[in-house]
This record gives sequence, structure tokens and C-alpha cells, in this order.
Amino acid sequence: MIQGQILTIDPAFPTQNDTVTIVYNANEGNGALQSVSPVYAHAGLITTNSSSPTDWKFVQGNWGTADPNVLMTSMGNDLHAISYHLPTFHSFNASVQTVLNLAFVFRDAAGNTVGRSADGSDIYYPIYPVNAGLLTAFFKPYDFQIVALNDTLSVRVASNASSILSVYDNGVLVASDSATKLMQFDLPVSSVGQHMLVLEAEDGSSVARDTAYYLTNAPVSVQNPPAGLKDGANEINDSTVILQLHAPGKQFIYVLGDFNNFMPDSNYYMKRSVNGDKFW
Repeated sequence: MIQGQILTIDPAFPTQNDTVTIVYNANEGNGALQSVSPVYAHAGLITTNSSSPTDWKFVQGNWGTADPNVLMTSMGNDLHAISYHLPTFHSFNASVQTVLNLAFVFRDAAGNTVGRSADGSDIYYPIYPVNAGLLTAFFKPYDFQIVALNDTLSVRVASNASSILSVYDNGVLVASDSATKLMQFDLPVSSVGQHMLVLEAEDGSSVARDTAYYLTNAPVSVQNPPAGLKDGANEINDSTVILQLHAPGKQFIYVLGDFNNFMPDSNYYMKRSVNGDKFW
């Protein structure tokens, strides 16, 4: 749920004391384990004793072996599941250890083929505090999605307690349901530009919120770049730089940088040359 639907975890807001069911979607992430069976989990924990956000503790799974302790059950359609009690499976004392995240990669028996996130990193899922109160989150869309105008965006939201769930798109209410812990719907995409989705969960005594973003492409402006530009950054004067890329076959390109928090932004949507080879 958290990383591009690579994982679906029940309960959706697990605490470190819970029994969890992990469902891994091999079609997502780097897709390396598509059509591979059996699949084995390699599982660890990120705790307050971890030296970094990637320092695994209490790791389970003997790499390169058909370890029955981490063998997953094939559910068909490249979905694989495993269930376990977190303290028992990872052999940690829940009274003295604080778990921050579950950590995973997935593999074939030999360990030669490994399922990871799309960028090759490990897969993480947050652990929530015991008695944290009302929690809510977007499970779709995830990260920052780019969608086409007149398409539909799949939205999936949840809370850890029965509540009124409401979703707003740029401040406009687009969906609401009461006395529920889960809401799913398809959102028609009818306007271009950046959209902020806000989720509110209200249980009568408290309100929890989460946000997600998506961007709808405008039609690409087709215009040849100024004569004499080279691929890369072209300094025109002290305040102007024109960036040109050679990218034949691409439909659109956004420029990302610290100036836009590395998020797609319509202000940095590149023009395409008439022959389609250059973006600038």
C-alpha cells in the first residue's frame, strides 16, 4: 500500500504487537519476480536502535536457501502472502524495543532474482504507535502520480477506526462515506495542472488528515528551440538558462530540481520540437 501497491498489509495500520498478513505484488516495484514461484520474503525491522533508516534489525530469512520460515503462499496473479506475529517472528521484546518500519526485499529460492522498489531500494512499511488514536492514510494514489486528462484516478483511503471519510480535490469535496474504515472510488480527471488531495477522517471526537498529489498533463507545446542551442544547459545571460534535451520518442518531460522540491510542476513542463527529438 505505501510503496506503489507493492505491499498490502492487514491490518493497514499495524503496531509492533500485531499479527500481520503481508501480500507482495510482484508486478509492482522493479517487477523482477513476475511469473516467479515460489517467492521468499527477506524481512527485517527498522527500530530506534537502527543507525540509519536503512539499518535492518532482527532479520529473518537465510539468503540463497529455500527457507521454509519465509516461504510465501502464491495467491495467483503474481500475489504472494505470508502471515506472522511480529514479536515472535522477529524474536524481539516488544516491551523494550520500538519498531519504526517493516523492511523487505523478496527473492527466488537461490536469491539470484530480487524484488525491490522501482528505484532498486528496499521496501518499507510504517509501524504505528500502540494507542495512537485516530489514523488515516491514502493508499492510492501513492507518491506523486501523473495522469492524462479525461482519465480516471483510482483512490483508496482507510482509517484505523470507523469514521466519516471525506476526500477533497483542490478544496472541492469529491467523495464521502460514513461509519466506515475503507473507501474506494474512481476520480474523473477533468482539469490540467497540479492537484492536492486531502483526506479527512472524523470519528466524533477527533479528526485525522492525510494528503496526496497528482498532476494532469496539459497538451505539450510544440515549438522549435532557438537556433544554436546545444543539449544541456545553455546560459543566455546572468538570469536566464535554457535547458535542452535530446529525447526522441518521449511524450512529455518535466524538469525536477530543488527549486520545485523534485516534484512535477506545470511551470517546468518542457516544450517539444516540431520533429519530436528535442525538449526545451
